[in-house]
Amino acid sequence: MLEHKEIVLIGYSGHAYVVAETALAMGYRLAGYLDKNAKEKNPFKIQHLGTEEEWHGKFTLFPAVGDNMLRKKMVELSEERGFPICSLIDPSASVSKFAQIEIGTYVAPHVRINALAKIGRGCIINTNATVEHECVIGNYSHIAPGAVLAGNVE
Repeated sequence: MLEHKEIVLIGYSGHAYVVAETALAMGYRLAGYLDKNAKEKNPFKIQHLGTEEEWHGKFTLFPAVGDNMLRKKMVELSEERGFPICSLIDPSASVSKFAQIEIGTYVAPHVRINALAKIGRGCIINTNATVEHECVIGNYSHIAPGAVLAGNVE
């Protein structure tokens, strides 16, 4: 179990709820979220901490939005400002030790990523997807729930 790790989500709506559940399952504490406005719907009862442009905190960040271009903007802004960004891999996922996963990527429940697959920055590999051997997933891509990519797909 991870000890005392805290994470701040960038964005807090639909996709972020799934991300939050994975973060908790990985042993993270949800320290809050960054979004334009505080949300009325707050199923995880976490604190609104302002916007990503205003952020000056110490916690690790994770881009928790489904929109690929917005996720890219979030990762790039966080990096420009020197904030740490993590990837989240659900404990139920099976990831080869020979696969590569870049920062800001979310690997959802029951995903399988096989040997020599390369997953780019800020990707979403969604629930029950399979990424076979030697696939290359470009930065800020979203692989749909249940998708099956055969070997050597780019």
